[in-house]
Amino acid sequence: MISPLKPGLTERIKHTARRIGTFLKSVLVPSEGQFNWAGWAILILTILVILYIDFRYLPLLGIGVFFIFLVFYLGGYSLASLGIDFVISLFWKLPRFFRFIVVAALLLYLDIIPGSTKVSLILAVYLLILASLIGGSLYNLKPDRYARLSRRSKIQSFLILSLGLCMLLLGMYWMFYHGRTLESPKNAAMSVDVLPQPVQSTDLSEAGRLEVHQLFYGSGKDKHRMEYGDSADILTDSVDASGFVSNWNKFHGKMRTWYWGFDEKALPINGRVWYPEGKGPYPLVLIVHGNHNDHEYSDPGYTYLGEHLASRGYILVSVDMNFLNGSWANIFDRLKEENDCRGWLMLKHLEYWRKWATTEDHPLYGKVDTNNIALMGHSRGGEAVAIAAMFNQLPFYPDDATIGFNFGFNIRSVISIAPVDGQYKPAEVGTFFKNVNYFTIHGSFDMDMQSFHGARQYQRIQFTDSTHYYFKSGLYIYRANHGQFNTIWGRNDVGYPGIHLYNRKAILNADEQRKIARFYFTAFLEATLRDKTEYVPFFQDYRTARDWLPETIYLNQFEDSRTDFFCTFDEDLDVSTGTYPHVKISSEYLTVWREELVPLKWGKQDTRGVFLGWNIGETDSIPGKYTMTADTDLPADTTTFLVFALADAKESSQPKKDQNGDKTAVDSLQQETNSNTGNNKPKSRKEKADKEKKEEKDKEPIDFSIVLSDQTGQSAALPLHYFSYLQPQIESAIMKADFLTKESKSEVIFQHFRFPLKVFSEINPALDLMGIRKIQLVFDRSNEGVLVLDNLGFSSSYQ
Repeated sequence: MISPLKPGLTERIKHTARRIGTFLKSVLVPSEGQFNWAGWAILILTILVILYIDFRYLPLLGIGVFFIFLVFYLGGYSLASLGIDFVISLFWKLPRFFRFIVVAALLLYLDIIPGSTKVSLILAVYLLILASLIGGSLYNLKPDRYARLSRRSKIQSFLILSLGLCMLLLGMYWMFYHGRTLESPKNAAMSVDVLPQPVQSTDLSEAGRLEVHQLFYGSGKDKHRMEYGDSADILTDSVDASGFVSNWNKFHGKMRTWYWGFDEKALPINGRVWYPEGKGPYPLVLIVHGNHNDHEYSDPGYTYLGEHLASRGYILVSVDMNFLNGSWANIFDRLKEENDCRGWLMLKHLEYWRKWATTEDHPLYGKVDTNNIALMGHSRGGEAVAIAAMFNQLPFYPDDATIGFNFGFNIRSVISIAPVDGQYKPAEVGTFFKNVNYFTIHGSFDMDMQSFHGARQYQRIQFTDSTHYYFKSGLYIYRANHGQFNTIWGRNDVGYPGIHLYNRKAILNADEQRKIARFYFTAFLEATLRDKTEYVPFFQDYRTARDWLPETIYLNQFEDSRTDFFCTFDEDLDVSTGTYPHVKISSEYLTVWREELVPLKWGKQDTRGVFLGWNIGETDSIPGKYTMTADTDLPADTTTFLVFALADAKESSQPKKDQNGDKTAVDSLQQETNSNTGNNKPKSRKEKADKEKKEEKDKEPIDFSIVLSDQTGQSAALPLHYFSYLQPQIESAIMKADFLTKESKSEVIFQHFRFPLKVFSEINPALDLMGIRKIQLVFDRSNEGVLVLDNLGFSSSYQ
């Protein structure tokens, strides 16, 4: 038994501790006088710095400007310091417990509320104020205190409580309502007088006739899912991925190992398989999910695709990579460079499938057509399948050539669903591969991947094999979101509490979005794995499939291996030359003419385009022209199509000032026009904003004329709307309020345009299509606009 301390000993210990503390304070903490002298030293140093800067410019700016700068720096920042000091002194007078809670809560809110610091700060202050109003007023309403309050204080307490409760109710309503519906913009492609003929087909989004079966393969050791554990139909070995993923050895990695039962040296090969009844062989399609909560398993989210494609004669495998996904343990750090690991794992799955397809006693023997393989990926998985396609064509791992590759699979097609791009950049460049068909799909209401990064990968794919037909395509869908392509992810593209800031009410119905996916994925696989090229028009122009698609706006991108481009704008910095060495470019009466990398919300597309702007109010009603002239015949005939990519730039068509700040010729012309017509500018910022909103709402789709001329001077013209008007940039109000984000509501999305040359010859039979020498864009149908043009060439028939 421990005896109690002797009387007085406790007091002596406390006294000694206080003396030690006083001594340490006297030694370690400077006195007030020292702090004051330190302050004077800082002041003197600061004055010397300011004087040094000012004296450097004194001969150039003069003594007057010298004193203005001196007063501004010393006086302005002194006043700012007094203001900050005043606020801090007021805050410091608040009770200690309240100060502590306010600072802790503020730091927490700034961390968990998504968006910019400004947005997080506004919402955090709102929460702190409403809680303070309610809590402070409730203190006065305690029975023992309320009875002692004056009538005035009681009224004041109720008013403050009412204000706090109103703020609370308003905040809760705003937090839990899903947002607002939006008025859809005019659909430019559907506004033409004559729509293209629909392709003769059945509804590819409907199930096929084959009976569907399911099986699972995996390690047999999964701790959480029986289908990959004891109930696995086919057992697989683990793989060592330590060369492809790093940073597993820290706290978050140890927690992964504890939860999953393995580390990066023993990743499992798990997959859920849907396959059709019958012998086969059937084309093989692997799909991989992207990043999500690793405890909410993503791989079952493609059941709707597995059942659908299997009923139509495909084997679909949903690959499990949840063990690489985000985890609660990522609070301090996370896995690094894991997306190339996802791509490599896809190929390790294919190694098993190649083995199973050729092993006579295996249940999958003879059922798998390993000459027709497609990869599909969603989000990070969308980049992973592109990485897999690249690794499949390489002999070594780009980041470590001591790791050799020997894959060589017949991967004919890749589908990327709302993919990321650039999380893995070998040798600091984007992933690229060649001679593989590619399709990428993205929604304008994607709250996670808010920028169409599939367009970046799209631009890097090349077709060099002239013996086979390849194509690449993109589909941008108005009001589609990120998560509804996966039934587990659904309508919430981001986590809590951030999702409450997003406008979820405006997104497409889940069934409609998945119907689009089933239709287009089936059409793409049919066209690329089964060579049913009759479905290719769906990717050139969605209107050929309008009988089966939900009503919304779609933008198609398309290129194929039968296209010869004479202007890609990537070859040099000379805007007067084309890609063909014999093509020269000129312009007349344009207010905008430049070539540059095409922007996205996040970064740039991996292509340069030419920006062309015109404004007939600036050019005395003379239309602008952009002319491409060749000194030899361009490769065209009656079976050829003129094709190009076009997008609305959504920028001002007003001419810029010259380098001296003077108006250009067209600018001066506009000034004269304004003075004659009494043009008045908006009087206030609000009027200007209202005017811009009205102009944006009333903006008509762009139209202009395309003119072809031959070597004899014969010409023929077609309006752009012969194929389609140009869709203005599609704005999507992703957030519930505009102030919640600094991101643009739209971005440059290309549309594919194609014009059969035989139509030009029908307009003017004298036009020699085999002797085309000049192509002109004449901006005579829309009064103003700025567009982006890319990849202009001639395409021959794919059939």
